[in-house]
Amino acid sequence: FVVRQCREIYKRLYALCVIQEMADHRDCDRSDANILHFYLKSLEFAALYTKLFQDLVNPSASTRKVFGGPYHSVVSHMATMYRYVSLKTVAVEAEESQFHDVR
Repeated sequence: FVVRQCREIYKRLYALCVIQEMADHRDCDRSDANILHFYLKSLEFAALYTKLFQDLVNPSASTRKVFGGPYHSVVSHMATMYRYVSLKTVAVEAEESQFHDVR
């Protein structure tokens, strides 16, 4: 039982690590195979994450706390954005927009 749980945790972390590694790719490293791999790892992460929290989510509580913005961004948009633009560029733009009001 414990070994199976450890394997499941490892799968979740590994999928997330692969997604993060691919998000840090340079433009020249993107290929059709990498784009497909990104989609598959995003789908795998979504399935494993949902399986982990399906019993923990209280139906009366907001599921947005567990399946909120960051989860939605990774699962729904990140692979598509990777297909067209460098995700490093997107991260920089997001950081700049946060500090725009400070100036």
